[in-house]
Amino acid sequence: MRQKTSKISMKNPALKNEYPAGTALFDDGQILFDKAYGNYLTDTRGRQYTDLCMGFGSLPLGHNHPEIVSTIESALSDRRILTSMSDVYASQAKSQLIQRISSLLPQGLDQIGLCVTGSDAVELALKTAALATQKPGVLALTGGYHGLSLATTYLTGISKFRAPFPDSWAPSHIRYVEPEVDMAQIQKILADSQDSPTAIGQMIVEPILGRSGVQELSISWLRELKETLASNGCLLIYDEVYTGFGRAGRMFQAEIIQPDILCLAKALGGGMPMACIASTPEILSHWPQNTGEALHTGTYFGHGLSCLVADKTLEIIERDNLSARAHDLGLKLKRFLKASEALKEARVVGLMCALDLGYDGKGVQLANTLRAKGIIAVAGGASGECLNIIPALNICEDLLFETMEVIMKTTNEDKK
Repeated sequence: MRQKTSKISMKNPALKNEYPAGTALFDDGQILFDKAYGNYLTDTRGRQYTDLCMGFGSLPLGHNHPEIVSTIESALSDRRILTSMSDVYASQAKSQLIQRISSLLPQGLDQIGLCVTGSDAVELALKTAALATQKPGVLALTGGYHGLSLATTYLTGISKFRAPFPDSWAPSHIRYVEPEVDMAQIQKILADSQDSPTAIGQMIVEPILGRSGVQELSISWLRELKETLASNGCLLIYDEVYTGFGRAGRMFQAEIIQPDILCLAKALGGGMPMACIASTPEILSHWPQNTGEALHTGTYFGHGLSCLVADKTLEIIERDNLSARAHDLGLKLKRFLKASEALKEARVVGLMCALDLGYDGKGVQLANTLRAKGIIAVAGGASGECLNIIPALNICEDLLFETMEVIMKTTNEDKK
């Protein structure tokens, strides 16, 4: 029997009925956030925090952006459809959002499948690729993060997320390779698998490994990877749940090397649960035509209110050119961090930033210290060695650098 590690008695009484793996437990007690606006959070004690996490990037415009609030209020007052059987009867909001997403995507990736979460998007991509190639096997990267549903837990190449489950439970059709491994190794794995019942027909990658500490894969390696997969009858899936819609300084990394299937979520919903895949009509044609009973769906796929908020969010990101702004601010942030001796490395791509502190658990420790100073950031890296900075795309430049000054001062103090 596994040893119990939860400390339920230490939890805030408001969370005493939550299971142990739900909300994080801190030595200094539980924070209950109550209100939020722009770049700030307020807890139930009335204390204000600067938010440099933004719902793990799912709030690209910050909290309660006035135009988003107005969109929600108008939807309610106009009695717009909030949810419906969207796989049977489409709503205007669903149609409008699909057209908006399609207009922003690289040419060719113009057919959309809506879902709710990033994990949902990955699951839909896997099923689509398996249908198209008739091969169930999947190749993934160590260090990749693709969600924590049952299937995506085993795709996620960070071992601690799989640690509670016996190795014997791992699906035999999933294989891992290191990021930027020699292409000859991938070629051999693909070739060796083709005569087996679990032949590999797809590979999923984050072009920038976010949860592992903003590890950017080289364009030359990604280009060679796509060519190698194609020559073996395999599809390339991009997981841009984290990087999509401007986070990494361009609308999509798929603009550089175009995958066969693209997974998107987080920023797409503007704070509402919304995700999708995008692919070519040819690949998605392997799904049978829905004639009234969909073979892949969910109650909240195409949720009306989420579609309206997502559409307004994408309108603002495009209108205000926030991807270019993220690129420019990212360059300034990189220069700002370059001279720091307290960091092993600072990795910055657009407004994705990982401060690599060089020691396991150091990012967790720093996040806890900063929380006491009124700053919310999260640990990253495979072993919690990084602090990840994920601000709103429209964050005030002065606020960003004032807060980063505090973070770097704290980091220098902790090093002494």
